[in-house]
Amino acid sequence: MNSKVDFYICERSPDFTKVFSINEDDSSDLIKLDALSGNGTNTIQSEYVESSFAGKENVYQLSFILPGRFVCNGVGVRFRLRSWKDIQYVAIGYTLSGTFRHVKISNIAFDRWLTFSVGHNDLVFGIQNDWEYPSATEIYDIRVYIKGTPGDSNAFLDVESMWCWRESESGLPKWLELTPRSRELESARWLPLKKAIYDYYLKCFNSYEEQAIAFHNEGKCPLYGGELLEWTHGDLQPSDLGKVNTYRFSWHALHPAAILMTYAHMSDDMSSLFSARDFITNWMDSSYYRVDEDKKFAWYDHGVAERLLTMILMYEQGLRNNFDNRFISRLRFAIYRHAQLLESEAFYAFHQPTRYHNHAWFQDLALLVSGIAFPEIPSSSRWISRSLERLTEQFDTLIVRDNSYAIFVENSIGYHQGIQRIVGFAGELVGLSGFDTHISEISEELSLWSKFLRYPDGRTPCQGDTFRFPPYSGELVRRGVTYEHPSCTVLSEAGYAVIKGNHENKPFMLCLFASSLNTTHKHEDNLSFTLWFDGVEWLIDPSFYSHEYSDDIPRFLRSAAAHNTVYLPGVEYSIEPGKAKINGAVMDGEFTIASEHTCYSDVKVERNIHGYLDCFNVDIIDSVGSYTGDACTLLHFAENTQVSNIDGSIVEITHPDSNYCLIFESDNTSDTKNKQFYRHLKNIAGRGFMDSVSTEQLAIGLSDAKLTWNLRFVPKGNK
Repeated sequence: MNSKVDFYICERSPDFTKVFSINEDDSSDLIKLDALSGNGTNTIQSEYVESSFAGKENVYQLSFILPGRFVCNGVGVRFRLRSWKDIQYVAIGYTLSGTFRHVKISNIAFDRWLTFSVGHNDLVFGIQNDWEYPSATEIYDIRVYIKGTPGDSNAFLDVESMWCWRESESGLPKWLELTPRSRELESARWLPLKKAIYDYYLKCFNSYEEQAIAFHNEGKCPLYGGELLEWTHGDLQPSDLGKVNTYRFSWHALHPAAILMTYAHMSDDMSSLFSARDFITNWMDSSYYRVDEDKKFAWYDHGVAERLLTMILMYEQGLRNNFDNRFISRLRFAIYRHAQLLESEAFYAFHQPTRYHNHAWFQDLALLVSGIAFPEIPSSSRWISRSLERLTEQFDTLIVRDNSYAIFVENSIGYHQGIQRIVGFAGELVGLSGFDTHISEISEELSLWSKFLRYPDGRTPCQGDTFRFPPYSGELVRRGVTYEHPSCTVLSEAGYAVIKGNHENKPFMLCLFASSLNTTHKHEDNLSFTLWFDGVEWLIDPSFYSHEYSDDIPRFLRSAAAHNTVYLPGVEYSIEPGKAKINGAVMDGEFTIASEHTCYSDVKVERNIHGYLDCFNVDIIDSVGSYTGDACTLLHFAENTQVSNIDGSIVEITHPDSNYCLIFESDNTSDTKNKQFYRHLKNIAGRGFMDSVSTEQLAIGLSDAKLTWNLRFVPKGNK
């Protein structure tokens, strides 16, 4: 059999296989030019068929008529896509009674060879075909459809080989059957892997102990984020599970089992292990062996990956504690099917708008764990190499390395810190796999940025989809230690400026955001900034509320109207990449920051900042070019901060936990045709999941499309 094809179907133990390639040999038949059809121009190259497409057809196709009719339940293609402007999906399948039975690949990679195979019994086939698992059928062609747009010249589909096969529709391959030998744990392999997963869980589920105890004592359901849902004993699921998508995700990701297993691991509490087993058994009975009504979250890309990690841990615990053969056998086969699903290009970042997304990382990590945990499965080495190949591609795409820092490009320090945990976990797994990558270097640089983008009191600015936790108050306020080396750090590629200076021997920190590399978790926050001084975060990012982006509160908190930026009421704001720039310099303790964005159509917004590292006295110029409509600069203050006085050109802002006032002063207060104004607004900010707090906001109108203003701190009672 062709080695590249065998690599992808050997674990299926097929009864029949037929392979077709350009160069005929003992293991394959020939792909002949007259057997190819479609709406492209087909040419036989030395190693592959090249199909060239042009024009605006929208759908492009290549069909290969087989030299006979074969009874099969799986097909595969090894192919490459070149010079496409965009692709909505690639569909691969065969003709059946005049219809196209197929599976779609949505988030596909360009300019590299991909090997894709799909069988009728695969989970990805069920997910995309309404959970039908048809019997083997007679097929006479293999077809590839592309819905997309060619580049300015021709676009290409290269095909190296095609194949079809028939695998057993009942029974398991011999290597999947559980034997007495399978119960002999190889401690040298399992122990470090188990430790790596539990170390990761301890960082993800930091309330595991309280949640496990609440489950045992009160029957409450533990979910991600420390959540506990009421769960009536007669209900199969908590009654509030469907109210929030995060709850549904966490349930199907088997987080309740993961939390209980973590507690069992840390406390040697066997009752928690058996409760986790019950969760897994009940989920498999209701959602794996049956079609769950909640199809999206039962088979959500990120959730499937996290569920697989929990299943693998339970498998190890089951072998160690001599669980019954039926449970272990069912779990082993479900683990294989889940890993097979995560490997499939048709499921990669399945619920995301782009291939390059942190959810894909979880898929690759779970696939990597599967390969390490089950070396006896023929596909295990492929799972390891494929997961590392994709992880490296993901990291190189979604992590920008700038000035010795590595920064997650998805616009959120909260997700950055989560990603840091994932990359650290990946580094540990890579060590167990025996492969050599640069992942450990990236992990260290990610950690450096997490430590750097932190206020002197230990909290962080809540850029993008980041939860903002309650500030310290009263005697708990942390005023920080004077910076020994004040600095102005500008990362032009990543889109950040961070000024760490001292004012009257107390540290201040100003953060300006212009991250414009990705749309995921992005808010309308270009050129917005936050300000911390004397234990208080005076100017805040409005933070994150929930992923229900269309709801009123999340929609507002993501908008420019909630940020410390220039706001154009009623004008559409684009968060597409490449629309913001930032540069800066520091000399002799004096810094300048120049930033701009074009998120409002046909309007260039500019913000220039000048200040000093040894005194907080900052001059800012905001401008909107030749724009003639209403425009204003917004300042969003922290909870308990008060706009206590407006006197002509001066606004005084106070906070009960500081002996200082923040003074805003503008030299541009005349009432003009552009409606120069001050407006003192009541507002809100997010604070934790589904939680918000009342805040105050100041809106200052731009006069003649420009506002020159100053921010400074003075002791209370002075201006």
